Amino acid sequence: MAQGLFFETVHDGSYSYRRLNRAAISDLRSAPAAGGDEEVAHALIDLLIDDLPEDPQDDGLMDNSETGAVIRCLKTALRRLGIEFEAYAASERGLRDGNRLGRRRAA
Repeated sequence: MAQGLFFETVHDGSYSYRRLNRAAISDLRSAPAAGGDEEVAHALIDLLIDDLPEDPQDDGLMDNSETGAVIRCLKTALRRLGIEFEAYAASERGLRDGNRLGRRRAA
């Protein structure tokens, strides 16, 4: 499954941009994909890894809410495969900062 399936191109006047296809993510959360959840899980993991910017000034393609939607979709796909997964972070900010839900963990 190609990561490109998770994005859609939006045309707005004279320019266009790509954004997360929330309908596709929602569909994958509600039912297994034709190719199977294993393929979906791999593609979602790759998407999350690829979206983490190497430069702190770069925000990546997805915003905080979109990253959270992808993480929830990944957890659902893994659960259907019988794999329990507890994400350390539930958003882009959490992934970037290395903390759960964007809050510092108590020492």
